[in-house]
Amino acid sequence: MILYKYVSFKTAINIIESSTLGFSRISDLNDPFECTSFCAVENHGMSDNLVVNSIKERLSVRYGILSLTRQPLNSLMWSHYGQSHTGVVIGIDCVKSGLLDPNKSVIPASFGDVIYSSTKPSHPVDLDILANESALSNFEPHSYNLLARAFLNKPLEWGYEEEVRVVKDIRDETGKIVRKRATAKFKNNSGEWNQVKIENEGRTIPCLKVAKESFVKVYLGRHIYKHVSHYKTCSQEQFEYTLRNWASRGIEVHNCIPDVNSWQLKTECNQLYS
Repeated sequence: MILYKYVSFKTAINIIESSTLGFSRISDLNDPFECTSFCAVENHGMSDNLVVNSIKERLSVRYGILSLTRQPLNSLMWSHYGQSHTGVVIGIDCVKSGLLDPNKSVIPASFGDVIYSSTKPSHPVDLDILANESALSNFEPHSYNLLARAFLNKPLEWGYEEEVRVVKDIRDETGKIVRKRATAKFKNNSGEWNQVKIENEGRTIPCLKVAKESFVKVYLGRHIYKHVSHYKTCSQEQFEYTLRNWASRGIEVHNCIPDVNSWQLKTECNQLYS
C-alpha cells in the first residue's frame, strides 16, 4: 500500500534524508472544524462550545496526525500543498514505514480514510474514554466510532483531498506531554521521535523515524525546474545531485506533465534519474 505526501522540494529533502515523517497537532491543522464533531451524552452544565474546545485542546497535546492521500496527480492538491506545482509528491510504502501497524498507532493507515459529509454528526457519544489518560495509545477496534468522530470527520468540501490519516500518541514513553515549543528527542511505543522547529513559524512538529526504504517514489511538479532556476532554492548542481541520490536509493523519480487530451496530469519516468 503506497500513500502520498505533497510537500515543497526543501521539505522533501528533509523528509527523505532524515527518514522521518512529521505528525501535526490538531491545533496546527488548517481546518477550523478539526475535532469538533462531538456531542456529549452529558455536558454537566457546560455549553457545547466549551465541551468541544476542551476535548480538542486535550487531544491536540496528546496525539499527532500524519495527513496522506491516495492520489499523487490531483491538480488542486498540487496547487494547494505542492507549492503551485513547484514542489514534490513523495510515495510512502505503508508496510515498510510501519504505518499499518495497529499496535503502534491510535489509527493506522488501513483505518484512516477520512469521512466527508455535508452535515456534521449530531448524535451524542460517550466521551469518558477520552478522559482516560491510559486509553487510546494504540488502535482499539471497539473504539473506532469514537476515533472517527475525533480525527476522521471533515466537511464535504475537503473531499477532493482523498485524505488518509495516521494518528499516533506523541507523548514520551512515560506518558509525559512534550512541550509544543521545545525541541526534544524522545521514544514511545511508535519508535524514536525528534521534535523539530518549523522555520519562521515559532512552533515544532514531532517527527517519527522510519525505515529509509519507506520512500519509494517521487513525483516532480510541472514547474519545479523553472522554480529552482528562477528562485535559486538551490543550485542546479545541488538539484541534480539530490535527484541522483534519490534514484541511487531505489526511489523512482517521475515528472508530472499535463495531458493535452484531458484535464488530467500524467507522469513520465525521468530517464536521467532512473
